[in-house]
Amino acid sequence: MDGWYDELDGTGLAAAIRAGEVSAVEAVDAAITRIEAIDPLVHALVAERFDAAREDAAGPLGDGPFAGVPYLVKALGAQVTGLPTSRGSRLWADDVATADSLAVARARAAGVIVLGMTNTPELGKNGSTEPLFHGPTHNPHDLSRSAGGSSGGSAAAVASGMVPIAHGNDGGGSIRIPSAACGLFGLKPSRGRVPNTPFLEAFSYPVGCTHSLTRTVRDQTCGSCVAMCARSAMRIVACSWRSEWTRASVSSVCNGGIVRRQRVRGVVGSLRAHDVRFSPPFSSPALGGAKSSRCTT
Repeated sequence: MDGWYDELDGTGLAAAIRAGEVSAVEAVDAAITRIEAIDPLVHALVAERFDAAREDAAGPLGDGPFAGVPYLVKALGAQVTGLPTSRGSRLWADDVATADSLAVARARAAGVIVLGMTNTPELGKNGSTEPLFHGPTHNPHDLSRSAGGSSGGSAAAVASGMVPIAHGNDGGGSIRIPSAACGLFGLKPSRGRVPNTPFLEAFSYPVGCTHSLTRTVRDQTCGSCVAMCARSAMRIVACSWRSEWTRASVSSVCNGGIVRRQRVRGVVGSLRAHDVRFSPPFSSPALGGAKSSRCTT
């Protein structure tokens, strides 16, 4: 595993790619290596496009705030061209998208490289991610526990270090529950703030809202701007961060249940009131007694 991939959040990874310190191809390869090592343990992904992602990384990246950053999309309430949006159900097993939904298109315009789609309970109607169709997603901090739902696959992927940021959506807690369960930052935006054509579905509209799950506050804030703003505003986002930080460490699952340390950064700015702390590590018998830690605010 590459240590630099653990150390960087989405914003930091994009900055490293812009500076030439790493390439987008290296970032995508690191993400795929991590997925192949960890996903058999946590089962976060239900569809992948690794070859296409490598081709995307080798091409022009543009100047978006997340240019070159690996990204995963929840298989509910979103479409990725060429991949099935299963909604956690056998009814939509063959519903292969012919175009990106608007939220995915905006994420791509911001520069992310989509690697695949993540697990969700059937139609998102459960607070844990255990669909009969795809099987359960496990919490990377303790494989005997749930990753929450309904964005549990995305939460497990981010918490285990597969990607620094992943798509999710939330009607009754579907971002907030898995974020809490997996020690991430998650936000349900106000209704109507994030358009997601063509997914104005009767199952969740207008309660369901599209957003993301991240390891850092600044990625969450930048993700908000990406989702809500037009493409012309995105360049401003990348230059708007304040220099004051809080720092802490959190662990993530790696190959064979080995836990490695990650640097987690919380921006102090518009979210200054949130004092980011981490509770003392607890033992994870499922990972051979390795230590993990959770984020609290």
